[in-house]
Amino acid sequence: CANSLSLQYATVENPTVSNSELEKVGWLWCIFFAFAAPEVGTFVHSFRNVIMKTYATPSVIEFAIVFMFETLHVIGTGILFFLAFPGMDSVRALMATNAVAIFPGLLKIFMKHDFEGIYKWMGLAMTVISVIFQVSALAVWPLVNRSQNDIDHIWALPIGMFLTSFGWWECFVEEKGHLRKLWDIKTKLTDGGARGFTYFWISLWKITLFLGCMMLIAPV
Repeated sequence: CANSLSLQYATVENPTVSNSELEKVGWLWCIFFAFAAPEVGTFVHSFRNVIMKTYATPSVIEFAIVFMFETLHVIGTGILFFLAFPGMDSVRALMATNAVAIFPGLLKIFMKHDFEGIYKWMGLAMTVISVIFQVSALAVWPLVNRSQNDIDHIWALPIGMFLTSFGWWECFVEEKGHLRKLWDIKTKLTDGGARGFTYFWISLWKITLFLGCMMLIAPV
């Protein structure tokens, strides 16, 4: 509100402020520690399970699939926070985070629905429509509203959101469907006791990878 500004800035239309280089570096490290904190908790919990409890180990293929999904998730998160979101205001960035279920939505399409007949096709249609809405939103923000944001790379938002959505691959994985292998992996992680061993390594990798993304991607 202009009334709350000093007389010097009261006549400035849409006043804005910018961070110094030191402040930008400080914010980057805040983002890194905010990402790393839950991963450290995951590592400690997994370490306790591996040391003090009986655990299972996934096969090489199963570990590789989880490793790939989590790697894509971290890269997408790095692109979002270091390239896309810095060029958007807080409201638009917050609204854009509603489109982080693209990959889980695509998985849902290939899962077998519990309903039969017309209800089955209605459920499939609604799933497809929801995915289309999320994909279309990623095109609207960087392209249609490009004049209202300051994203240097227009690909950063859609690519970042899509890659980030890989982190929630477990959400819509079901026992019946064309991708039953993912259900088997999820079951082995949750009920088979393989999550501790798996995320003992992956949590460390995610912290290291996110730090690498910050060093390579962050425009400072």
